[in-house]
Amino acid sequence: MNIEQIDQFEKLQSMINSMYEEIKTLSTKHPDDAINSFKLTLVNRTLLKANDLLRKKYLPFEDFDLFDNSKLPTNSDVVFILSSYLSSFEKLRSENITDALGEWQWVVDGKVSRKLTRPPKNIQKE
Repeated sequence: MNIEQIDQFEKLQSMINSMYEEIKTLSTKHPDDAINSFKLTLVNRTLLKANDLLRKKYLPFEDFDLFDNSKLPTNSDVVFILSSYLSSFEKLRSENITDALGEWQWVVDGKVSRKLTRPPKNIQKE
């Protein structure tokens, strides 16, 4: 990954996480209610950018790109997809970071950078 891709990655991951948390709250109360078209448009725009960044290697589903605007998905459907994207983002991040003397750093263009990040989720202490 290059520095621009990392910056975009961090922005998109944050956006998807925020959407996930918001819609998860809605899904807890009303899982089978349809998401409104405004939110769906924002989710789809974000997923479009995420698809470009994740490329085929990291996409969570090979047969899913975006939600169909003419058939509004349920809150729980959107939560499921966003959760899957967050997992894919973490896999991409985990494969592009390294522990350099006790600090987790991004690998930029094949070299350890000074850009810090958190440890991969699978080894974080909760």
